Amino acid sequence: MSTDAAADVAPPPSPDDDPRATSLGRVDARDDDDDPPDEIRDRLRHVQEACDATTVDVPFPTLDLSGSHHAGDAIERVTCFGDAVVRGLRTLRLEFALRLEDSHVAALAPSATLEDVNLNGAQSVGDDAVIAIARANPGLRDIGLYWNVRVTDDAIATLCASCPALRSINLSGCKRLTDASAKSLSKLRRVESLNLTRCAFTDDGLTAIVLSPGIADHLVSLNLYAAARYTSRAYRCVGVLSQVRSIHWSPYDRVGVVNADP
Repeated sequence: MSTDAAADVAPPPSPDDDPRATSLGRVDARDDDDDPPDEIRDRLRHVQEACDATTVDVPFPTLDLSGSHHAGDAIERVTCFGDAVVRGLRTLRLEFALRLEDSHVAALAPSATLEDVNLNGAQSVGDDAVIAIARANPGLRDIGLYWNVRVTDDAIATLCASCPALRSINLSGCKRLTDASAKSLSKLRRVESLNLTRCAFTDDGLTAIVLSPGIADHLVSLNLYAAARYTSRAYRCVGVLSQVRSIHWSPYDRVGVVNADP
């Protein structure tokens, strides 16, 4: 298998999953392709029942469809209840969700008030979903796009321009991004955690990020695994980030520094 082909295959789920919500605020519809049709219907019915029990005065804050094999169907059932139910949605978790399209995410975005979005490993969604979220949710603070091979510079430009409060961004494995995305990221002013694993930025791109006043003032965690294109010039610039508590270098870089925690 070629390197490019292998890169398109999603790795195992990230171990850093967010804690699961435990109240009615969580709508969870995990299922399996091997489940009998009745069981799939029962699990999707759970989503509808949760929405029925949620009044317009107490909308649910978390929609968790991580790992669901029928995430799109579940979202369609949620949105059929109207804006009043979705308007209080703060957290959207679609990590490794299947049968999910840009249109499903875009249907939720305008009515919600999203602050935390996890699209890690959701490889069937791309720019349209990210742009819809960004434009409708300027208060977004955390977004995970781990191993999302469809996202391009256009989505990152809109994300950075529309969501100035972003504090945590995971772009690990977003191999289509170029230095144009690095320049967009450099305009942010509150980022605390940035994962650029396998991003194809050059020295110029990384330098634009780490020398940005906003990044330099707030960044505390930076991941640069598997980024062999960087040279010593870029890594010397990273050295100006004196307040960063955790810097994870690529094990393949030519500087020879691995997992440096200042």
